[in-house]
Amino acid sequence: GLEPKYSTEIELQWINANKNTDYSEKELEAAVRKRFSKYPFVKVIKGIIPDILNTNSPKSIAFLHLDLNAGIAETKALDILYERVEKNGIILLDDYGRFEHMELFNAHNEWFKKNNQSILELPTGQGLVIKK
Repeated sequence: GLEPKYSTEIELQWINANKNTDYSEKELEAAVRKRFSKYPFVKVIKGIIPDILNTNSPKSIAFLHLDLNAGIAETKALDILYERVEKNGIILLDDYGRFEHMELFNAHNEWFKKNNQSILELPTGQGLVIKK
């Protein structure tokens, strides 16, 4: 689900109206750990993004995929992770071009404009950034 301190009222309303999964499910973490247990290179970390990123995230990133459905959370994650993305690294923004996620679209446009980067909107509704 969305962390209220990193989400706008509109984002919270949209998620609540379109909720397909109960993210507060008691066994959710165990199910995620089981799903990825056969992949030794996957590290499952419990925590709230972006809070957990200061203590538990990679030092170097070649591919960053953001899919938090909340502009504040995603741009705060970028505040922490962007410098770790390698030159020519790929940043994929899920739901960037979807009409119902206009606040996410605006938050990313503002953030990347400040960082002198352009976003390419893909036909899938995602946004693609190749770090300069």
